[in-house]
Amino acid sequence: MYKRILDSWTAERESEELQRLPEGFNDEVNRYLEMLGGGAEGVRGRLMEEELRRAKVALTELRLLRKGKICRDFLSGTLDLERLLDDEKGLFKEKVAEPAPTDGTKKILARLLRDVPPFVGVDLKTYGPYKTEDVALLPAQNAEALIKRGIAVEIKR
Repeated sequence: MYKRILDSWTAERESEELQRLPEGFNDEVNRYLEMLGGGAEGVRGRLMEEELRRAKVALTELRLLRKGKICRDFLSGTLDLERLLDDEKGLFKEKVAEPAPTDGTKKILARLLRDVPPFVGVDLKTYGPYKTEDVALLPAQNAEALIKRGIAVEIKR
């Protein structure tokens, strides 16, 4: 499974297009990570801990690459939903594909550079909590404040 993770990360890194991952990829990865965290002792345990650490680094990089491509493709209108994993579809619907505001409030699409706790926006709706690298559609006034403080960057459409 470690080789499959590295191969997926390499393919994603080397291609401009969002790569198609195998069906059930996340389930397999979760079982693999659980197995590595099983708490073996001695040399075997140390080797498993190191493999777990390296696998998590590669998975983090893979997810960041995919998030960036998903945002880019969505904004350009070329997003292929068939290439998204189930959890990415949920993230996409929840974090990016929010309906246009009906109250006239201008919104800005922003990528968060740090974790942000929940806050009440100028439209009196609760936003967050957000994790580092989340993408959110925020009221312009709130997004601009986060951008000025170096907590977010605007994603140009």
